Amino acid sequence: MLLWLSFSMTLLAQQKKLSMEDAIMAYQHGLYPEQMYPVWRADSKTFTNFDFYNGDLKAISAQTANSEVLLNLTELNASLKTANLVELRMLYGYEWLPNGNLAITDNNQFIEYNPIAKSLVYTHVFDPKAENITRSVTGNFAYTIDNRLYVLTKEGKQYSVSGDNVPDGIVYGQTVSRNEFGISGGIFWSPDGAKLAFYRKDETKVAQYPLVDVSTRIATPKNIRYPMAGMASEEITVGIFDMASATQIVLNTTGTPEQYLTNLAWTNTADALLIA
Repeated sequence: MLLWLSFSMTLLAQQKKLSMEDAIMAYQHGLYPEQMYPVWRADSKTFTNFDFYNGDLKAISAQTANSEVLLNLTELNASLKTANLVELRMLYGYEWLPNGNLAITDNNQFIEYNPIAKSLVYTHVFDPKAENITRSVTGNFAYTIDNRLYVLTKEGKQYSVSGDNVPDGIVYGQTVSRNEFGISGGIFWSPDGAKLAFYRKDETKVAQYPLVDVSTRIATPKNIRYPMAGMASEEITVGIFDMASATQIVLNTTGTPEQYLTNLAWTNTADALLIA
C-alpha cells in the first residue's frame, strides 16, 4: 500500500504542468536543485554546497549526510567591502585549499578566505581584461589578456610568457581545435607548481569568417578565424615555462603541423607531460 501511494504521488508530480510563471520565477517557487556547485574539501570526507537563498555555504558529510554552516555570504562580503573589493552575489568557481582555506576567483579578483577565523588571508585584483585565470598549488597565477599569456607570482612579480607584442593570429594559453577531444583549457600547471604547460596556436593561415555582433545598437560585423573544410587549419604547439629559471621550451612533437595535441596531463612526479 505504501509503495503504491509513493508511486502515485511520484506520478502526480511528473504530471504537474508548469506555468510560464513557474518556468521564469522557478527559484522563487522552490523549483531548484538542492545541491548547487558541490565542491570536495581537502579531506575528501566532506563536500560543500552553496545555498542560493540564504547565502549559506554548508559542509556535508559524505558518510552521514549531516551538514553544518561554514560561513554566510553576508559575512564574507563584509570582509570584501572593508578591503575595497567587489562583493559577491553568490559563491561560484571556488575551491578548497590544502590548508583548509577557501579560494575564490570571481569578478577578476582572487580571494583566499579563512572560514574559521572569518578573515581574508590573501587577495589580488587582476587586470579587468584578464581571462582564463588559473592558480598553482604554490600560489602563483597564470592568465591571458587578449591573445597574450602571463604568469604572476604570489610575491607580485609578473612574467610575459608570450611576450607583449603578439602578432595577429597567434594565440597563447587558450583552448585550441575548437574545444574538441576533451580540450577545455589552454593552461596546465604541474602538480608541484614548478612548471606551466600551455597551448600556442598559429591561425594566421586560417581564413576569417564574418559574424554579426548584435550587442551593439546597430549590428556590427565581427570576424573570427574558422577553418573551412579543405582549407588551412590552425597549427598547434605546446610550450613549457619554468618558474625557477623564467625560461621556456617548445615541445618537439612529430607529425603534421595541423595535428591534434590533446588531453594534456602532467605525471604525478611532474617530470613529464603526457599528450595524446
